[in-house]
Amino acid sequence: MSKTYTLTMSEAQTGILVRALDLYSRIGIGQFEEILRVYDPISSLVPIEAGDSARKLLDAVKAIYGHPANGSNGLLNPEVRDEFRAACDIQQIVSHQLALDHNQGKNDYTVDYYEPRQLSQLSLPSIK
Repeated sequence: MSKTYTLTMSEAQTGILVRALDLYSRIGIGQFEEILRVYDPISSLVPIEAGDSARKLLDAVKAIYGHPANGSNGLLNPEVRDEFRAACDIQQIVSHQLALDHNQGKNDYTVDYYEPRQLSQLSLPSIK
């Protein structure tokens, strides 16, 4: 029998977890350019040339791993490791709970409001 863990976090910490899981799963499918989005809040401090250089470097890394500059694998692609799908599963569960907590019965349906769909071989986690 495998062990289970309980993690208690604030809403702000939960948001960080969601963003981290999203980034991890996106990098796992070849969306390396998402790394640059982490720096968007400070992008005004970075010269345009430096941002262009970073993009070119990431495009070169994508090419090394067989991705076109403007493309990536989907999560269901058999070449994508299951751990990246599992990260997406966890993100869906947490995002769904946050959406339910924020909406509290309102008719504001976002993607996160819909029931999570299991993508990985691991069972979906639970959240309270």
